[in-house]
Amino acid sequence: MNRIILLIIVCVLLCTASAFADDTAFGGEGASPMPIDTADVVFVDEKVVIRGKGIDDAKAESLWEVTCDFTFRNDSDQPVSLTMGFPFPAVQEDGAVALPKGVARKLGAPLVYDFSVTIDGKAVQAQKKKIAPNSSRELYYTDAYLWDVAFKPKETVRIHHRYTTGVTYDVMGYVWASYVLKTGGMWKGGTIGHARLEVIPGILAKPCTELGGDSVAYIKTTPKGMQKKGNGIGQMYIWDLKAFRPQKDLSLCLLPAKDYVRRQIVYRYSYELEAEKELQKKSPKELRLLRNTVFAQYGRRFKDSALQKYFDAQWWYVPNPHYNDTMLSTEDKELIALIARVEKKRR
Repeated sequence: MNRIILLIIVCVLLCTASAFADDTAFGGEGASPMPIDTADVVFVDEKVVIRGKGIDDAKAESLWEVTCDFTFRNDSDQPVSLTMGFPFPAVQEDGAVALPKGVARKLGAPLVYDFSVTIDGKAVQAQKKKIAPNSSRELYYTDAYLWDVAFKPKETVRIHHRYTTGVTYDVMGYVWASYVLKTGGMWKGGTIGHARLEVIPGILAKPCTELGGDSVAYIKTTPKGMQKKGNGIGQMYIWDLKAFRPQKDLSLCLLPAKDYVRRQIVYRYSYELEAEKELQKKSPKELRLLRNTVFAQYGRRFKDSALQKYFDAQWWYVPNPHYNDTMLSTEDKELIALIARVEKKRR
């Protein structure tokens, strides 16, 4: 059990390593620029939308599509010129990750693709460069896209980004939407006037904290103030934060419905060394529900009205008019046979 917990924690670190960050100013005296604080430019507002594409299937083209709209204002009476940048970490670990078609996984290569930037609606060529860490701010990025911005006195400038990033998966099926907000606190006053953050997974899923284990730190949702809008596959997770002083980065742990059923209800008995002994502790009703859950995870409809009513009430169940038994895996069939054997002994 300790080995499994350790593996889960390692996979969590892999998943959260590929977070990306609010724009920040760059400077410093070394050979490589590093994120720095600036006292003249105010971070007025931001809207970040993180949208999932095929998130519930690691074999598909699974991506997070991200758009960022930032507003900055020069609060001084003098012109200000600075280097602005979008920092991101290079991923060194080798984990389960879905990539865009035609892209090969390279250790050390960041999982950011098709990055673009505009300033007040005009496209700007950003240069990808190696950067130095800012250890006092606990910012340990290795790469960034950099570009120059010139502010007139009291001028407001709008920055827009669009990019995609690969999706990583762990042994529990957990998926993270992650985004670094701390760099947004490096502008004047350390405050973002208004931050609107939206995560739209596009799948049937639940936050990990709603499925038990909410006392476990690494699956907690941050920052505080998240709201949910919509239901089922259309559910959105929203933060609407004013005078926001970022202390915690955005981290939302999600468990897709099919992974919840497989890993937390069904397959746990496939890997349990004393599975039959554990199943014998269940009542006849519980055994029947578990056996039929194996079918229900693929959307099978049931002639028994009581069974159908039960599964209709489960958040993860979606009826599939095209269901057939060929969808069952070898593990599914073995578990069905095991449960049936226990039921027969019970009778």
